Amino acid sequence: MSLDFESGTNPLDIESQMTVGAVIDRVDARALHLANPDADVSRPVREVVLCDPDEPLPAVSDAVVLLIGARTRYAELPSRLVEAHRYGYAAVVVKLEEELTSTILRGLDPDTATLPVLVASHYVSWRDVDVLFTSLLAASGLDSGGAGREHAVNPVFGVSDAVERASDNLFALCNALAALIGGSVVVESLEQHILAYSSIPGQRIDESRQECILQRQVPDLPYHREQYMKVLMSPTPVRFDARNGELPRLAAAIRSGRMPLGTVWAIEGPRPFTDEQEDKLAEAAQIAALQILRSASTGEVDSRIRASALIDALQSPLVTAKVKEELGLDSNVTATLGALSTIGTASRSASAVDQIAIEIRRYLSAFRPGATSAVLNNTIYVLSLDSPLATRRLIENMLQQLRHRFDVEVVAAVSDTIDDSSTFAHALQQVGTVLRVLRNGAPTPDAKGAPRVADLRDVQLAVMIDRLRDFQQQEPLLVNPSYARLTAHDSEHHTEYAESLRVWCESMFDIATAGRLLGIHANSLRYRLRRLEEIAGVSLTNAEDVLALWLQATVDHRRPAPRTESDA
Repeated sequence: MSLDFESGTNPLDIESQMTVGAVIDRVDARALHLANPDADVSRPVREVVLCDPDEPLPAVSDAVVLLIGARTRYAELPSRLVEAHRYGYAAVVVKLEEELTSTILRGLDPDTATLPVLVASHYVSWRDVDVLFTSLLAASGLDSGGAGREHAVNPVFGVSDAVERASDNLFALCNALAALIGGSVVVESLEQHILAYSSIPGQRIDESRQECILQRQVPDLPYHREQYMKVLMSPTPVRFDARNGELPRLAAAIRSGRMPLGTVWAIEGPRPFTDEQEDKLAEAAQIAALQILRSASTGEVDSRIRASALIDALQSPLVTAKVKEELGLDSNVTATLGALSTIGTASRSASAVDQIAIEIRRYLSAFRPGATSAVLNNTIYVLSLDSPLATRRLIENMLQQLRHRFDVEVVAAVSDTIDDSSTFAHALQQVGTVLRVLRNGAPTPDAKGAPRVADLRDVQLAVMIDRLRDFQQQEPLLVNPSYARLTAHDSEHHTEYAESLRVWCESMFDIATAGRLLGIHANSLRYRLRRLEEIAGVSLTNAEDVLALWLQATVDHRRPAPRTESDA
């Protein structure tokens, strides 16, 4: 396969001069849209300016200004727009409600009204808006850090059919580069996940690379982290000698302007790396950057908008029509809420939850694109547009994948069908109740070793025990006095009457079975039970006495795990 360069060609069709209209065409309208359709969108964009509410506008032209704080200073917005038009700004970006924006625009003079006013969704952060413009300007060959300062863009791969396909597909890009070099090629994200890899027959590959591709993740080893940081800090490709059973490698950072997006790695082919191969790896990194940016401007924006909408739905008493639309909810859609939580003090850190949430988001994008996930109060919520049974299977499959990636225990809860999409309150209460008892160690009906996923019916008894414990904490008079005398005697005399009672009850009153579980002779257990009746002042032939003691023993035995902030 020939990969000759042809100077001056750009199969990615990026304009040499980015305009406001080109920005609008490339961005999801839900994230950023034009409020005044009659504005002049042909203006070139050469710079991005962030302006604080208390600062004057910089006197620059052909710039996009992000008016942070316009929501609270909306009365000053008309004068700001007049000033921006006078300086020659290309566009102004605000975050305001549609109705308020329209009112302000109607009051502008015709000349100022030609200035494009872009409205950013409240689901998208100002940082994301800044990165979006910076990335597009970098892709068009401009440095967003200074108006009018152009920098050279290296020629990209030639326009052969194979390379045109490579420019639109990271996997094809890896194959094109591997065919040139002769060794395996991968593209990695900043988190060192394998985004794409080559599959050319006969390509040179080592065991480490094969394992990374199978796991879709680079092992977290000290020397890997050292290599990765070296690549990200280098403006040019970096060569690594053979080490720890790995073949020699060549790697380059994938960047958009100064923003790192990931890395591209190539294993050395049958012959040592050449300077030409190093140049072409650098050019492959440029193409990978544009492909990643294109993906980010669609799927990633969509994912973030829906995640923010899900958080709004979980926190608000009523779900608005706008949020329903973002989540894909309507009268004909079945929806179920799932919730996942880690167990254990060390594993309950926010960073661990965030890493697991990233994996869940990737899993859903691949296997259930209609589902939405979001993190709230250290719990990962999943809204599935499916039945509770199908949602349960989905979450079980996710937990199986998480087991191979994280050394933490994760439990999950599934709600009933969300019958009323105007509120998530009932579903949220259900999964919260189930997660609480699962974190407290309630058993589930799953087979040994299976993921711990449950709905309210699975843990009904555990929930009742949990609620009774709460009631007893508020009303000490509800604690069974006979059982209290028994535990007091055990504590004072170091006996085990309360435990013997519980095991006997859970053995369905079978003396022989309970004796084996307690490690004592059946006659010894009979003696304990007679003595227990004397101490507690009850009769074990009385059904009500036995039920009351058994219930209190269960409440005492299933003590909750220590509470943390994420339980609140």
